[in-house]
Amino acid sequence: MRDVDQRRTAALIRNPTLVIAGEHDTVTSADHGKELAATVPGARLTVLPTVHMANVEGQTEFLEAVVAFLTEGP
Repeated sequence: MRDVDQRRTAALIRNPTLVIAGEHDTVTSADHGKELAATVPGARLTVLPTVHMANVEGQTEFLEAVVAFLTEGP
């Protein structure tokens, strides 16, 4: 998956999108998350102080980011 370019497909996403990236991820870097968020129209980027598995390594921060995204108004 690391070398697959999905930018054309990602640009077609029309739903609200939250991209969560790990600040210290060496597999899919935070820069990849930034690029993905810039590609998906209206996407929001959250970079957490984690490595690759933000939902495990930073459970509280991850949950806070997801809940905030899901409960915000349009």
